[in-house]
Amino acid sequence: MPLLEVENIVKTFRRGRGPVVRAVNDVSFAVDEGHTTALIGESGSGKSTVARVVLGLTRPDSGHVRIDGTDLTQIPEKQLRAMRSSVTAVFQEPYESLNPRMTVEAIVGEPLRIFDRSASKATRRDRVVQSMEEVGLSAAHLRRHPGDLSGGQQQRIGIARALIVRPRLIVLDEPTSSLDLTVRATILMLLDELQRRHNLAYLFISHDIATVRYFSTTTAVMYLGHFMETGPTADVIDHPAHPYTVAMLSSTLSVDEVTTAAPKRLQGESPSPATRFTGCPLASRCPHRIDRCDQAPVPLSPITSTRSSACVRTTELVPGLSSQEVSP
Repeated sequence: MPLLEVENIVKTFRRGRGPVVRAVNDVSFAVDEGHTTALIGESGSGKSTVARVVLGLTRPDSGHVRIDGTDLTQIPEKQLRAMRSSVTAVFQEPYESLNPRMTVEAIVGEPLRIFDRSASKATRRDRVVQSMEEVGLSAAHLRRHPGDLSGGQQQRIGIARALIVRPRLIVLDEPTSSLDLTVRATILMLLDELQRRHNLAYLFISHDIATVRYFSTTTAVMYLGHFMETGPTADVIDHPAHPYTVAMLSSTLSVDEVTTAAPKRLQGESPSPATRFTGCPLASRCPHRIDRCDQAPVPLSPITSTRSSACVRTTELVPGLSSQEVSP
């Protein structure tokens, strides 16, 4: 059984008398222990809303989120708070996620004061030092404040804080996007080492395709709250099956001038998130649109034993998907 199971999640928002925005639309996926699932897609696609639902910070309108079989959407708030130590997060902007008035010791140890109140002060300090040493820092940093540290050190503090309650799943929300390339690589290697050491599951949200390619096991592609494509990361990135994935990946920059092809652009602008679609949400922009695309919702459906796509023409448009590969 997967550690995390997200099943048919729907989440809508409404500001005042404005239109209802369907931020997440019938999304399902799973994450196994020791593995990483990445969510990719343009800004506003719903990735962060999925993360907030998984963290228990936002209740979905419908659907289920299970951690080790326990449905977080069906338990009372008191029990949900207790479960939050199993799922922690590392955020995009390390400095903004750390209280500048608190010392490093107080920041890293804060989750223990919430989830393990029986621990003595000496025990908490020992746990703080242990967590910091795991991320490459030392007791010498305990009395410092976030402003005294570099961006990479600040993110290590954020990782130490996420680790200290011994979670089983960590949500990584663009954890390296604000760091320079050298520091980014060291943080990714650290996260990889920690995953192997503790058998952690990661839900990884990123715009950086190269990082996703290196770091994740499986990938889900989001557009306007819908999953367009899912599958093993290498397959999704090297052989995209959905027209949206093809267009998104072709627009990424490459250092190889010889092999880089012209971007496969979509038509027009992205619809408003408040749009109610009768068919595929990409239909108005897709160069492969046919009448069937507008007539009814296009669910995410298996195209091979390991991959799914929400396109009625996938097997026609991607020659490498033979009839022998299609799941029953």
